[in-house]
Amino acid sequence: MNKYLILKNIDNGFGSFLCAVLSAFHSRKKKAEIRKNPKVLIIKFWGMGSILLFAPAVKALKDSLAPEELMILTLESNREVCRSLGLFTDVLSCRLFPLHRFVYDLFRNILRLRMKKVDILFDFEFFTNFTAIVTFLIGARTNVGFYAHDLTRSNFYELTAPFNQYWHITDIYMNLANKVLDRQLDKNYVLPDTDDAVPGRYGLEKGKYIVINPNSEPISLERRWPREYFIELIEAIGGYGGRIALIGSAAEAEYNEQIIGKIAGKGNIVNLGGKTSFVELASVIKNAKLLITNDSGPLHVGVIFGTPTVSFFGPETPVIYGPKSGRHHVFFENVECSPCMNIRKAKEVKCKKGKADCILKITPDKVIKVVREFLV
Repeated sequence: MNKYLILKNIDNGFGSFLCAVLSAFHSRKKKAEIRKNPKVLIIKFWGMGSILLFAPAVKALKDSLAPEELMILTLESNREVCRSLGLFTDVLSCRLFPLHRFVYDLFRNILRLRMKKVDILFDFEFFTNFTAIVTFLIGARTNVGFYAHDLTRSNFYELTAPFNQYWHITDIYMNLANKVLDRQLDKNYVLPDTDDAVPGRYGLEKGKYIVINPNSEPISLERRWPREYFIELIEAIGGYGGRIALIGSAAEAEYNEQIIGKIAGKGNIVNLGGKTSFVELASVIKNAKLLITNDSGPLHVGVIFGTPTVSFFGPETPVIYGPKSGRHHVFFENVECSPCMNIRKAKEVKCKKGKADCILKITPDKVIKVVREFLV
């Protein structure tokens, strides 16, 4: 079984039970007066893309509250993206695997945060029971998080906001931040650090190459456009004149190779899977002619830098995570059962058809036509 699926099952089962038990020992505090220059903690474990998308809300908090400390508790894999945003005074991270390391890192950070006496804690995860338990253990003066009336995790937050599935994610995050803000601030994206010299190191000429992301976060592999579709697409556009860079993590490099290995004219293709840091990845995407990607973190990197994108949405809805404006084409077939990703259960996907029609119906011929229009 996928180890990420195991984690989701633990959170949905045991996590829900533990939230119910801890609720019996938790009395919700009255809203505390927010002191001048408070110590603020942000919790956001999952999703490099989500961190980029909640950055405008965090910047609004920083500009409005002028915090003495603005910390984030996240996964070690997100450390670099958090640092590159220039928002946080401290990045506290946990290694996810092996699990005993995660438990050690987590409780070390919880103890450290308890000693700091956090004034305001913002839990930017939607409905994971795990972060609600962490919120309880840290014991901040005021906790802010998402609310659903039938979930016991909601009991640990003094200030709450609903998750409005008809809003874009940047608006959902900003609404949570507004629970302590006395004025509306701008929602401009926060640009991470980049280095425009990076593409050249991989033989990529600025503005003349295509970046393709055939991967998605392991927590929801159902979002991947089929491998054979990517192969057909790359073969169709391979002669447009520029190089093609496949991106991904070290764990995804082999998947990229499986795609490249099936392509006849692969001399102009470079596999960057596992070769780039976050800053290097952002630099490659920023300077690309076009980004073709599944619904995943690299899409949001492209959007915030204004790189034209072609993206695929199936189990998830582009209403929440799609580009809001700009030169972007979103493929979403809007089949009767899509979207089916359950935000309330750690982005659980249960395909009732046994096959992802929502993704399979985005056929290569449709995509090739659109991509060629971008390359003119």
